[in-house]
Amino acid sequence: MLGSDDKVWRVNRRPRITAFELGEYIAADDDPRDTIVRGMKFERIARSTLYRTVRMAIARYLAGQSRDPTILEACRADLLNRRRSATSQQQSRNLDHEIAALDAFQKASPHLDTAGCIVTRASIQRPMVIEGVTVSVQPTIWLRFNRNRGLDLAGAVIVDPAKGGMLKSADAQAAALLASQVTAVMVHRLVERAITQDGVRASADHCIVFHSHRQTATPAPASHKRMARNVEAACRAIVRAWPDVEEPAGFDPKRATYRN
Repeated sequence: MLGSDDKVWRVNRRPRITAFELGEYIAADDDPRDTIVRGMKFERIARSTLYRTVRMAIARYLAGQSRDPTILEACRADLLNRRRSATSQQQSRNLDHEIAALDAFQKASPHLDTAGCIVTRASIQRPMVIEGVTVSVQPTIWLRFNRNRGLDLAGAVIVDPAKGGMLKSADAQAAALLASQVTAVMVHRLVERAITQDGVRASADHCIVFHSHRQTATPAPASHKRMARNVEAACRAIVRAWPDVEEPAGFDPKRATYRN
């Protein structure tokens, strides 16, 4: 009988996707889209790098009034210490990725301007359901910009610390920009849902995707309402395709868990 440690697949009976994956899906051509959807339905359970330690340090750093560099240095010291005591090559490689992500963010952080905003750490957010697709949007920080006249502005920043270098071709740059814009639109939609107080409105300019390695801060575009409709259409397409998504090579149902 197989135990929980022997499971290598997680099968999602219903469509689930992150805001980053949704951006990549919409920006991709047909074949890569099929691969993304297959990976959504049939997830590999692996001890992969989740960047949890780095994400937490980044959130504390950005939410601090003075962006205290000792927060990032303490995180680096912790990661280095854990790498020295790693018990496997995989664990060591994952920690190398986290250290590289932290270094990239530290170099890129001056490109993320939150001047004039009240910055607070974001807590875990429940997913949104868009046209039958569960979409996870997890911002790093909330932003609020107080104005003397008119409504105050609310927004959020979601930091992407994962590896990924500079893009050389114009097509690749355009696709990356579109993917980031779609993700920023999802952040804007989340901010609209999260606002409960009067006198505040969600601001597309303050709903930002920040890519550490590319040193780019991408806000939701002025056309965010039209792009949100495109997202809804894409989610409907994912739902239609879901029952017919083929199993990936090497899939073993005996080594899979199932999730609604």
